[in-house]
Amino acid sequence: MLPMVAALLAVGQTPAPTGVFTEDVVERIRVGKRVTGLLTHRTVYGAWEYRFASAENLRTFRQNPTKFAVQLGGACGRMGELSGVGRPELSSVIGDRLYIFASAGCQRAFVRTPRKYLEQDEWLTHGLNSDPAVTLRKRILDWAGGAARWEVPIPVTIRTEDPITLSGTAYRHRTSHFFGPQGEYTAVDEWNDVGYGHRLVMPAAGAVRGEFTRNGAVERIAVSTQVRSMERERDRSYWAALTTLADSASRASRTDAPVAAGTADGSIQVQMKGVIVTIHADPTSGAVKGIAYRGRFGSSVIGAVRIEFSRFQDWQGRKVPTAWTVTVDDKPVPEAQVSAATYATN
Repeated sequence: MLPMVAALLAVGQTPAPTGVFTEDVVERIRVGKRVTGLLTHRTVYGAWEYRFASAENLRTFRQNPTKFAVQLGGACGRMGELSGVGRPELSSVIGDRLYIFASAGCQRAFVRTPRKYLEQDEWLTHGLNSDPAVTLRKRILDWAGGAARWEVPIPVTIRTEDPITLSGTAYRHRTSHFFGPQGEYTAVDEWNDVGYGHRLVMPAAGAVRGEFTRNGAVERIAVSTQVRSMERERDRSYWAALTTLADSASRASRTDAPVAAGTADGSIQVQMKGVIVTIHADPTSGAVKGIAYRGRFGSSVIGAVRIEFSRFQDWQGRKVPTAWTVTVDDKPVPEAQVSAATYATN
């Protein structure tokens, strides 16, 4: 992912708002009017300041801010929650929700086909925890080191480093992804030693917290859609898919178990918290070939993401991939090609 996330970062404990909505968003969403708000009727929600034409509209907003506040935390509606911020003057109301965009081109593309760019959680509806899913699940887990191994959560950091040239500029591209035993997750991209990232923090009490990071500076995320986007990114990985697959086997008789649905040709779907990942494997040996899902990879638009593995190694009793390629709608993602991933427990 290119370092667009830098636009969302602020240094300091109480950063200034990312931007200001000078138009009354309540009036815009309720009746479709563009009315300028007043400095005497304003509030800050998330990373944005909102102004209103009346005290009544300000009260309405405060009573239900998630309905009237900009969606995706103010990120560009076309490029997604973890991309750069949008511009309040480039706004559209779709389905009684307000979206903003980084450019007029992004706005036009989104308005034409909004469902193409809005990532939704999905649910399996048939073939749950039934044969051939059960048979294929066992073969995959046996090949990968055994269900007992994958059921036990351990911390893992996966690091990659590959040279890449984009738009004529050469980069040393390094990534680091940390998966914690309690669901913690950190993803960092470094481009010529400039690092950008985000992480999920699991506090002892309270809700999951998200944070953006840039070279040591940290900004807490107060917008639930951005936190959910990070959870989806974490769960759409080989590590999470195999862990969820083992979990679905050990808790198959329980109503809170993750579910799996499979086919005889070597495809099995696993789902946890609404996120579906398809694992493609050899139907006889269980050897994993790749994983696929419909969603967003980095800052790409919504599409069919496929990660194909070309090399594995044994690590901590588990078989893990060390080289892979990524495509979105069958188009290669150059910055996501990995030639030699390494694994560590820290």
